[in-house]
Amino acid sequence: MTALPARWKSLSFDEAVEPISDGGKRVDQSDYLREGKLPVIDQGEEFIGGYTNDESKAYTGPLPVVIFGDHTRRVKFVDFPFVIGAQGVKLLRPREGWFPRFFAYLLPTRELPDRGYSRHYQFVRKLQFPQPPEPEQRRIVAEIEKQFTRLEAGVAALRRVQANLHRYRAAVLKAACESRLVATDTGKWKQATIKELGEVKGGKRLPAGHTYSEEPTSFPYIRVVDFSNGTVALENLKYLKAETQAAISRYTISKRDVYISIAGTIGLVGVIPEMLDGANLTENAAKICNLTGVLPKYLCCYLASLSGQSQIAGYTLATTQSKLALFRIEKIVVPLPPVAEQERIVAEVERRLSVVEELSALVTANLQRATRLRQSILQQAFEGKLVKAAT
Repeated sequence: MTALPARWKSLSFDEAVEPISDGGKRVDQSDYLREGKLPVIDQGEEFIGGYTNDESKAYTGPLPVVIFGDHTRRVKFVDFPFVIGAQGVKLLRPREGWFPRFFAYLLPTRELPDRGYSRHYQFVRKLQFPQPPEPEQRRIVAEIEKQFTRLEAGVAALRRVQANLHRYRAAVLKAACESRLVATDTGKWKQATIKELGEVKGGKRLPAGHTYSEEPTSFPYIRVVDFSNGTVALENLKYLKAETQAAISRYTISKRDVYISIAGTIGLVGVIPEMLDGANLTENAAKICNLTGVLPKYLCCYLASLSGQSQIAGYTLATTQSKLALFRIEKIVVPLPPVAEQERIVAEVERRLSVVEELSALVTANLQRATRLRQSILQQAFEGKLVKAAT
């Protein structure tokens, strides 16, 4: 454990904060409004979860207050009128000697076990909290916020680049399917339904009680979460045991097929990389196989375009859990140039999107670096290394 700087104290939970009662005044998530008189603060990712017009539910305790999400471990600093949302919200008031905003920055840096959606407040109550003199707390907060302002400006710029790359990707696919990406003879184009181009077959639900293999086997199992940018990501791929694979051995997908997700996140499309040729496919996806007259990659380009996604959305049945039926996939109409022109279109799409993927990877890496830098700033702050202590 790092030694505290001179004049800093180490306080227990009870010495550091006072838990505050909410008086039973809470708003259920089902009653949140998009707009209203009072913001609702809960333990969710967004700072403001929603709004309400019910002023009788307003929090009437002391301000400012620090909110801790018992399930999510999220920390929020609130210094304005608000309403407490849903369950799992703990209200903490820093005791005398704290600059409250300093404590709000400090709390999420304390090490807690990750118990998923279980409760974590019990572990907060066992923490120790380093407390510098209050004037030093204020200087530390000022420096944290100065550095965070610079960092957040950079993150905002990266998010804009990310959004522009997404729009450019959509524009490339749209242009490809409207014969504007490469010079083509539109007079030779025709249209065909997917049923006219091939067969649509579903994946298979795994047997009840199955367990995945702990080591890679000869039987990879592709789930919707593995679909990524028109292919399959390998990082978190699951593998089946031989007995499980034997039960669903007919439900495989080849590198010549096109996959499409049909439940959960609907409309993800792509082709299977060669090393996964013959892998088993989840029941939440379908394959378009035995294709004639259309290249798998061209079909993916169209289905991923705005026009293709619009048709997919139109054929999706919105119920408790949205679902895209196989017979509806067969009805999707695809603009179909000659195969030679499909090859030219695919080549140009791949050339342009390879640049997009390189830039996207660079943006993602820098966003991850920004997250690490934010943690580094806080770590230095609470080790007394961000500002010099007053003498």
